[in-house]
Amino acid sequence: ELFWRGALLFRGAKILVAGAPKIGKSNFFLALSIAAAKGDKFLGHKFSKPLKVLWLQAEIHKSFLKERIKRLTPLLQPAERKLLRPNLVMSGRLRKNFMNNDHMDEIFQSVKYFQPDLIGIDPIINFSLEDENNNPAISILLEDRVSALMKASDCAVIVLHHTKKDVNPKDPSQSIRGASAFRG
Repeated sequence: ELFWRGALLFRGAKILVAGAPKIGKSNFFLALSIAAAKGDKFLGHKFSKPLKVLWLQAEIHKSFLKERIKRLTPLLQPAERKLLRPNLVMSGRLRKNFMNNDHMDEIFQSVKYFQPDLIGIDPIINFSLEDENNNPAISILLEDRVSALMKASDCAVIVLHHTKKDVNPKDPSQSIRGASAFRG
C-alpha cells in the first residue's frame, strides 16, 4: 500500500533520516506526522489517506512536544483536530533499549494495540546501549529489532539518526554517524 510520493513511503518501507544534531530532524518528522495523520500534503505531495502514526522519541520532554504541536497546527479546523487526536500517538522522553527483550515486549504491546501505519524512531541510537560503531550490533538493531516492529504492524518505519560534524558534500551518506549498517 503506497502512502506518499508513489513508492517513497509504503507498507514495509524503512527510511533513514539523518542530519546534524539540533538541525530539526524531530520537527521535520513531527510536521510529516501531522500531515500523515490528517491525510494532508507534505512537501507538496498528498498522503493517500489519513495514517496512524506512532512516534517513539527519546529526546523531547512531553510538555515541549505540546508546544511544538501548537506551533505547527495553529490554523487547524475542528475536523482536522478530530483526525489528529486518534491518528498521532507520541511518546514522552522514552527510555527503552530495543536490545532488551523485556523492553521490546513493552514496545510490541504498544505497536499491536495502536496498529500504526508509520512508526518513527527518534533518534535510533537512544534506543540501544550498543556502541553505534559496532556494525554487528547495529545490524541486529536495525535488521532484527526495528524490522520486527515494522512487521508486527505491517507498517513503514522512519528511523532518525545523527550525522558527524563534518559533512562530505561529495558523498553525504559518508557523513552518517556510526557503523556502516546505518548507510546500508
